[in-house]
Amino acid sequence: MNLIQHIATLFCLVCFATPLQAQEFSTDAPTDGVTIETSVLWPIFPGNLYLLRAAVPVGRGELLVGAQGRIPEQRPEEGKFNNLDVQLGWRQNLAYGLHIDGLLNLGWGHIEDSTIDGKDYDSFDGEVMAVAGWRIGLGPAHLLLQPVGFGYVFYKSNPWPIEGEGKPAQEGPIYVGNVVAGWHF
Repeated sequence: MNLIQHIATLFCLVCFATPLQAQEFSTDAPTDGVTIETSVLWPIFPGNLYLLRAAVPVGRGELLVGAQGRIPEQRPEEGKFNNLDVQLGWRQNLAYGLHIDGLLNLGWGHIEDSTIDGKDYDSFDGEVMAVAGWRIGLGPAHLLLQPVGFGYVFYKSNPWPIEGEGKPAQEGPIYVGNVVAGWHF
């Protein structure tokens, strides 16, 4: 991740946290019911990535079940890319709103008109992610500020070539940060 991306992530976190400072808030995780969550950062930065999931409390943690994906976008080094994944995960609530999420994304990835060889590629992909952060609650709503984490694509059934690699390439770990809005029912 380059310096501009770090600054943009920090800017987003400050923008979301500053209005909440003057209000009474809670860092407690819910102990019953269901919370529906969506990323408010990913559609903007890195862009075109959407998440919708449910969080169900279990003990001191939460079971996470949902979906994430991208609508088709042109990637200069790959081709026209889109994907749709099922997301399964676990959030371990620690103390004072601090938490760690472990996530598994399984689904379909598609490259159309590869910039390397002009072919189309369909692949079943597996990705793991881990993010850490804290919860800020306002009544039934909350924000999860998750400034630190990583993602790693550990499996592609049909890897496609990436420009500069000249062959199907295994992607390395990437930095993951997020701001998630949730509503508790």
